[in-house]
Amino acid sequence: MSPAEEKIRHVLETNAGRLRTEGPDVVRWLTGGSEPDAYVLLEREPATDRLAARCASCRQVLQPLTLVDGRLVAEELVAVRRRFAGHTCARAEA
Repeated sequence: MSPAEEKIRHVLETNAGRLRTEGPDVVRWLTGGSEPDAYVLLEREPATDRLAARCASCRQVLQPLTLVDGRLVAEELVAVRRRFAGHTCARAEA
């Protein structure tokens, strides 16, 4: 894991409780390292211990996110950033 990924993981782990309670309209910027930046909404999936990362513009689900002991899985966050890079609605509206 790169230093940037370790930093992202640390920030997300220390803020996991807030990420789960601030609501679906808070835009999150996923930045740093060599992966493309992404801005997403994190929305709790009903009746599960999972979140869905959605495009902040069109709200399309980019990646379901697993919480392990209340922490997000770093590999899934990398997948969100890669999917966002190929997602076209954000570029069309920018």
